Amino acid sequence: MARFVYLNVNPDGLTESDCVVRAITLASGLPYEEVEDKLWLTAELLNCDMLCRFCYKNFIENILKYPEVETDDMTVDEFADAHPYGTYLVRVPNHLTVVVDNVIYDIWDCRDEISTIAWQAE
Repeated sequence: MARFVYLNVNPDGLTESDCVVRAITLASGLPYEEVEDKLWLTAELLNCDMLCRFCYKNFIENILKYPEVETDDMTVDEFADAHPYGTYLVRVPNHLTVVVDNVIYDIWDCRDEISTIAWQAE
């Protein structure tokens, strides 16, 4: 079973609807503000909201160049166990989280949520 560790990389310590920015910040190692700015620019370019799935999927795949990883509708916990090494962005309905070396880092424990898509950070 994967461990859950509470981690909030929002520089103001806020727990707002910024899971996409927080997750990409942790997985990429880029500063929070830089990720936020790049997502905003991507949203402007694609005429969508920076937190919508289409926008951040485009950013992850085409800007960061992270390859998609099959999730087979596993829970986040099962996905983490199946991928014990490496850093992954894992999408569940209405949320994006991070798995690093079989540990789920987030502001809430989403281990039981069903993963719909994942990307391996390189």
